[in-house]
Amino acid sequence: RWQSVIAEEASQLDLSVDSAAASLPKLVHARAAVQETLRLYPPVLAVGRQARLSHDICGTPVPEGSMILLAYWLLHRDSRLWARPDSFDPSRFVESEPDRFAYLPFGIGPHVCIGAQLALSEATLAIARLMQTFSIAIKSDRPVLPVGAITTRPEVARMLFLFRPGMDADDFAARFPLDTTTPPFRAVI
Repeated sequence: RWQSVIAEEASQLDLSVDSAAASLPKLVHARAAVQETLRLYPPVLAVGRQARLSHDICGTPVPEGSMILLAYWLLHRDSRLWARPDSFDPSRFVESEPDRFAYLPFGIGPHVCIGAQLALSEATLAIARLMQTFSIAIKSDRPVLPVGAITTRPEVARMLFLFRPGMDADDFAARFPLDTTTPPFRAVI
């Protein structure tokens, strides 16, 4: 569903190098899809900070010098902050902005990622450009599972297939079977 929404939105815009900056604010649904992806799969799993002063957090005393772990993964999936927290629903970013402290894919305060706006803009334009021409599919029933280390990454690289409008995914799969014997899996053409 969201691929077609983004494709429709992008089809109305000139996303060439010369016009992309002017078109970026009009990519509301593409940006929302990127934001929702970053909510579900934050680039950094968690960060640690040291308390400079004694404090009380939700009734729990935090002595000065204590290490505090802020798990973005858990924050972004907290049902007190997000309706249907495990569902991919970009409309939550179309309809309103999340609470400032509920959505932190790039951190906050003096440690915020200085490239946050650039990354968000580039990802929005990239997905919009792809959706102008292609649909994306994965030839696998296995879900792509995240692995949290310092950064969040997929458990295993999956091959994505790009389809032009009118191309049938099943027909493509029959014509170009996957070689699953040699990672990374490749289409045999």
